[in-house]
Amino acid sequence: MNSKQLSIAAGAAIVFVMSWYASSLALVLQKRGFSEDEIGIIIGVTPICLMVGALAAGVLLHKFGTKTVGLTLLPFYLGVNLGYLWATSYEWLIVVRLGHGLVNDALMVVISTYLRETTPEGKQKRLMGWFSTVTYGSASTAAMIGTALVTSSQKWMWGSAGTGLIATLCLALFFFSHSSVRRAKEAKEGGQSNILHLVISTVVISVVACCQMAVFTYLPQLPINNGEKIGGLSVSIQYFACGVSGFLLVRVSDRLGDLRTVGYGLFLIMIGNVLIPTRQTPLILIAGLVFGIAIGIAIICLKQVAFRASGQRPIGVSIPVVMIGLGQGFGAIGFSRLNSQWGFDAIWYITLPILMISIISLFVLHARAHN
Repeated sequence: MNSKQLSIAAGAAIVFVMSWYASSLALVLQKRGFSEDEIGIIIGVTPICLMVGALAAGVLLHKFGTKTVGLTLLPFYLGVNLGYLWATSYEWLIVVRLGHGLVNDALMVVISTYLRETTPEGKQKRLMGWFSTVTYGSASTAAMIGTALVTSSQKWMWGSAGTGLIATLCLALFFFSHSSVRRAKEAKEGGQSNILHLVISTVVISVVACCQMAVFTYLPQLPINNGEKIGGLSVSIQYFACGVSGFLLVRVSDRLGDLRTVGYGLFLIMIGNVLIPTRQTPLILIAGLVFGIAIGIAIICLKQVAFRASGQRPIGVSIPVVMIGLGQGFGAIGFSRLNSQWGFDAIWYITLPILMISIISLFVLHARAHN
């Protein structure tokens, strides 16, 4: 395998681990007797900390390059993954989740930056679509295995430790396989920045991430018979559809443009949010498919818009990751409060007006760009 293939495998391994916890940790904590508010905070601190790790990685990459930064982060990544074995109290779970958040997306920024800097601009969208397909396929597998092992806490814990070890090994193989990449000064400054596009694309990506966190955390908690299995299957379908969307992305976005493609994707998320409260199994599974296609396309396109809008600087990789962390973190905490006070259905209805405002903003921005 060459360095680029190893980098994709390493990214898939990181996403596998994160998906393992995103899809099943809430169920495990429920079985251990944690309250809704405690679960929301434990789940939410990780994506909030992602932004710190992502920003730090963006700064460190300028000075030291991908290899040095990646190898420095590896021992910390292994440590936090093994930490889940011993973190049983609320306080220690917070510590481990904080560490996971700081290290996880710092590594993803390193990998994404490497892929973008070693790929010609015209091929970047196709490569990131392929990267999305592989990583979301990995996430789908993790969601199925993680939720299946929830019934046995011991198997789930050892399974989580095993995924962390495998991910660390994949990362080590990648970082040892290539020379460190540093972007030349003229390349960093070679593009023109567009602040308005950068701001709107990164705000919208946080909205998409917030909706994604609702799917990850609350679909497996469906308040119906066999809710865990149906919700887990829907999450797996969502991950699979996110992967498939990587193949659809290039054709659709080339024809419609990135901003309009994202707008249609947000409309599909609205449809999914309306289908889930029906509590009908076929509609919930359809919602998982709709979510997957929409979220997969939207996140890739928005990252591409942000990267171009930043003048193709590394900050254009870091800022979307930061906003995804904010959306997921505050989404997890806010949705737990909504669930405990207003019930399951409120989680899905509350985002509808926010999505509509985002759609209008994107279509206005697209119209301005083509006038």
